[in-house]
Amino acid sequence: MNTIIRKRLTQTENWILILFVVCGVSCSTIGKKQPTAEDLPPWSTVIRLYQLEWDDSQSAFINRDETSRTFSSPLSNLIHAAANRNFVGKLNFDPLYHVKSSEIKNLKISRPVTIAADQSSIDVTFFSLNEPVKIQVDAILLRTGEWKIANIRYPDNSDLISVLLK
Repeated sequence: MNTIIRKRLTQTENWILILFVVCGVSCSTIGKKQPTAEDLPPWSTVIRLYQLEWDDSQSAFINRDETSRTFSSPLSNLIHAAANRNFVGKLNFDPLYHVKSSEIKNLKISRPVTIAADQSSIDVTFFSLNEPVKIQVDAILLRTGEWKIANIRYPDNSDLISVLLK
């Protein structure tokens, strides 16, 4: 993954992401039972994925436990297989952004759009080299009540699964 150029989140952006997760989970559960995975919306999984990406040791593309915890089994297996071939490290773009530039600004993770009871789509938007970029993250709800990322769709109509299958 060393060949992937990335921009570190500013301290403020990092705290904003943390506040979204904390307030979205903790504040909404005041006076309620502790939330289960079923109670957590799919965007919290996406927020966590982008937070983990800035810590190389915890990145969901490097750390096998995080990969399994974050991605659906089929996608997790593809990432593990690609890692065994050192494929992810040879990508000429960051799989979370699909851009070569390390200049990422105004990262926003939208509320999910429900496709079906167990499927949601979350838009991730940002600016790279002053151009707007929109990535679509597909999430699925497992029988265990956990939301997992099933695929990431890019602006050029490609997606993470097809890239990893090459």
